[in-house]
Amino acid sequence: MVPDRSDATTVALACQGGGSHSAFCAGTLQTLLVDLPEEYEIIGFSGTSGGALCATTAWYGLLEDGPDGAADRLEALWSDVAARTPLDRAVNEAARWTIALDNGGVPVPDVSPYLSPASEIARRDLRRSIESVVDFDRIPELAAGPSPRLLVSAVDVTGGDARIFADGDVTADALLASAAVPLLFEAVEIDGSPYWDGMFAQNPPVTNFLSGVEDADRKPDEVWVLRVAPERREEVPSSLRAIADRQNELSGNLALEKELAFIDRINEWVAEGRLDGERYKRVAVEQLRLDADLPLSSRFDRSPSFIEDLFERGRATASEFLDSKASE
Repeated sequence: MVPDRSDATTVALACQGGGSHSAFCAGTLQTLLVDLPEEYEIIGFSGTSGGALCATTAWYGLLEDGPDGAADRLEALWSDVAARTPLDRAVNEAARWTIALDNGGVPVPDVSPYLSPASEIARRDLRRSIESVVDFDRIPELAAGPSPRLLVSAVDVTGGDARIFADGDVTADALLASAAVPLLFEAVEIDGSPYWDGMFAQNPPVTNFLSGVEDADRKPDEVWVLRVAPERREEVPSSLRAIADRQNELSGNLALEKELAFIDRINEWVAEGRLDGERYKRVAVEQLRLDADLPLSSRFDRSPSFIEDLFERGRATASEFLDSKASE
């Protein structure tokens, strides 16, 4: 169980989604959880798409097995997601080259995920990977206790609303919905509504750690955002797939920037004494970025070497970040 320390600096961890690039979040979480200084306490996890998989696995592992166990579960999740069998490696290479060719302007036929057997196979495999590291029957019980918050975002396709699956409502279907990229996967039906990837609305959820919480002491002192989508690209995309990929990156980043701007505005009003100090407080935001110029097509690369490289980048980034916090 996670200790409750009234003198600790409370932290919420928000994991951005971005396909295979979310493995960076997993590596970052490993180091943050295992090497977290005693003066910090994690009181929340959130995520979208691949970031939601990481956040949920970390949350579950932390409550069931402690920091080291959470790190092991993150490793196991992405080891299972990675293309390791000869057939899986062949499929991964074919997909990677197809996307790269499409991004380069070579005509490639588009197939709806509703007509593609590969889409259903991929979703089935992803469910199996998730359920191998998280016992979803345990989540309601774990969430009912003194545990960190868990927030997963998705979008209602027909209703047009964003939805946050919170705490005990997080299921395998909720994670599959959060990761349902529209051109790759069918929408996931939950409670009679079809859901797509949450990147269109919140990537990842941040302000939900603050909104609806009446007591300022229950809000995090800091939010650490694990960011994988690049804010800048040097080239203008020209193929339809590259345009769609960049559009998705921009959607997620712009949504995140709006949430961070909201926190900045609240911080200003708190500092000016314009808000009730019992309900509001200043919340510091830190950002840990995937600092690598990766091609858009690499978001779909599941090769073990690439996944491990992203893990290593995440661990290194987290170590540097914790060192900088220690020197403050």
